[in-house]
Amino acid sequence: MKTQLITAHLMTYLTLLFVSFGIIAHGDNGIRLATDRSENATVIGEINAYRNPLLLNNQPLNYSTFSLASKGTLAVLSGGSGTTCSKRIPFRIYLKRNEQLINNGASVNNRAVSEIDIAPVLAMAKPGDVLVIEPTRKEDATARRTIRLIGYFDYFLKSHKDLFSFWPNKGNGC
Repeated sequence: MKTQLITAHLMTYLTLLFVSFGIIAHGDNGIRLATDRSENATVIGEINAYRNPLLLNNQPLNYSTFSLASKGTLAVLSGGSGTTCSKRIPFRIYLKRNEQLINNGASVNNRAVSEIDIAPVLAMAKPGDVLVIEPTRKEDATARRTIRLIGYFDYFLKSHKDLFSFWPNKGNGC
């Protein structure tokens, strides 16, 4: 019985290892995003169900390919990227780590911009940091986005915490 359980866990582990290797081999760079719109929705690794007001290089931002290594010009639109009456709106962008503002020269938390090169802002980011994109005008508050950058393997281990349940725990006497 125990041998079958270990074999099943080992097969699951190997399958997930091959899947992970395939993701890394296709240039995923090991970063996943957790996005939310204000306090309402949480979506991991896919485009938010709400309208997408963010543009990266004049294309709608694809949350599943956005990473710490992303480059280009980021802009925020008032009508969403899929509508015809969209216009760029002023916004602030900054990073937070452990609820503390990361104050570097690239973050623009004290002045509004209509577009910004995202690479210098993300250069100081680490997995677990929060990228906040906040419109300055109150009427555009629905375009606010918070993007949490999390490491792929951290996400994987948290979501599959019983994967290594057969492995003996050290340190607690079990």
